Amino acid sequence: MLAGALWMNCPLDRGSPLPETSRGRLAKRTRAVMDRHETNLRSVIFRTDAECAKASILPEKDDPAVAAAEEARAIASPTLREEMTRRAMQAWALKDPEAALAWAAELPDQGESGIAMMQVCAEVAESDPAAAIRLAVSHRLDEVTGGIIGNFTASWAARDLSAARDWVTGQPAGEFHDQLMERIAFEYAKTDPPAAAQLVVDRMGSGESQIEAAISVLHQWAIKDLPAATAWVALFPDGTLRDRASLEVAGFQSRRPEGSAE
Repeated sequence: MLAGALWMNCPLDRGSPLPETSRGRLAKRTRAVMDRHETNLRSVIFRTDAECAKASILPEKDDPAVAAAEEARAIASPTLREEMTRRAMQAWALKDPEAALAWAAELPDQGESGIAMMQVCAEVAESDPAAAIRLAVSHRLDEVTGGIIGNFTASWAARDLSAARDWVTGQPAGEFHDQLMERIAFEYAKTDPPAAAQLVVDRMGSGESQIEAAISVLHQWAIKDLPAATAWVALFPDGTLRDRASLEVAGFQSRRPEGSAE
């Protein structure tokens, strides 16, 4: 763990559960967007064969989102199939993300299935990142799509830092926790670098994620208060972090106007 920075106090409650989907907000956006795009879902989808591209009209079905997804699956060209599936997933996610995810999970190609599910969650994240995380975790997308949970966590922190921080704090200690906390620290440092620094010291295990988080906090802190940031670096133990942090501070000092009091 990082040494020092013990004068700061940043109490955090552990164990806060991830909120359920904010259905009210999502429903409002769903109705507005679906009203605009209901007709478009039955519009022309282009498919490619060996000779040329041609257009076909979606069949009339009770649910245009389902129809669009099924029509996309019939396209022979992999590139075009992926693009049209993406559009279908985005539209369906606005109406019924759970159903869209269930449909995408059943796709025979695992790669296409993961991409389609990720697109559903990404669309939900536009209005409710916390709900997107819940959906992604419930379908174990964090295991197959790299940093998707981290991206949604960053979006959540930008909207509601306290809630996102409390949820990440409640995750089991380990690499996943620290990768998410790195996103929280970066967002936190934009408004309160000392508190963000304390978060990095107290709530992250030693390792690459802690180093990257500390450097990102240091950068934000140096912009706001270079002397205080420099004093923090002086508390670091010898090693990779101190070396990198010292270079970061030196860079800021070299750009400081001559004769500046700071």
